[in-house]
Amino acid sequence: MLLEVLIAAVLAALTLIAVFHVYSTAFSGSARTERVTIALLAAESKLAELGITEALQPGASSGRLDGGYRWRTDIRPYGGLPEADLARLPVRAYAVEVTVSWGGGAGQSITLSSLRLAAEDGRDQTR
Repeated sequence: MLLEVLIAAVLAALTLIAVFHVYSTAFSGSARTERVTIALLAAESKLAELGITEALQPGASSGRLDGGYRWRTDIRPYGGLPEADLARLPVRAYAVEVTVSWGGGAGQSITLSSLRLAAEDGRDQTR
């Protein structure tokens, strides 16, 4: 009788360990999804700002956001057309890239890229 109770307790303990592991994995995946979603929304927001609240000028800039996120923008003159064709355009074309990252060391990141047209004053002409 004592042996049966002991075996039942061991089986119950093993079952609980397996259940806790499944829940732990589910919560971990949920937290990762949340961080990716926040980073994506931050990157979209920063990309939307470029050319409106911030002029499109070649160069890089970076900063920090709440929650341990970091952003970086890289703006380069678009090089997908011959220089002679680009010179005839009434606007300037820029390749814009926004990266939002989180986590230390080998953290993770999301990068969004866009092609933007801007007048000589750097105002976005694609809107």
